[in-house]
Amino acid sequence: MNIATKNAIRALIQSDPSVNDIERKAANDLCNGNLVLRKKRLILRKEVLEILGISIPTLRKYIRMGLVKEIKFSKRKSRFDYDEIIRFADNGVNTDSQRTINETVNSDFATPRGDVLQGGDNNHNKEQLL
Repeated sequence: MNIATKNAIRALIQSDPSVNDIERKAANDLCNGNLVLRKKRLILRKEVLEILGISIPTLRKYIRMGLVKEIKFSKRKSRFDYDEIIRFADNGVNTDSQRTINETVNSDFATPRGDVLQGGDNNHNKEQLL
């Protein structure tokens, strides 16, 4: 990267109020050639459940919907990125994602007997089956 590009990046980062000090330092280090790769801190499913305060079925739903990324090592062994889970716990989902959650919940409804109701206006059926 040439000097003019590095200076332009530094100027942009300094003038952008949305960039925090940690991001500013990381960008500066990158421009100076001091790139340090950080290992991800991986945590177990049990820890994710505790951090988010949710159940296993809810976690599975979040994984299916792409709200939480599961790192699979094998069929039975998976981990989660700690930083990503903390960000999700702190920030939640944006309104578009929330709409997706509501659409998913309303489109596939499993009853206690295991029946799955598909699609929109099944509210009366849901109540009858419960």
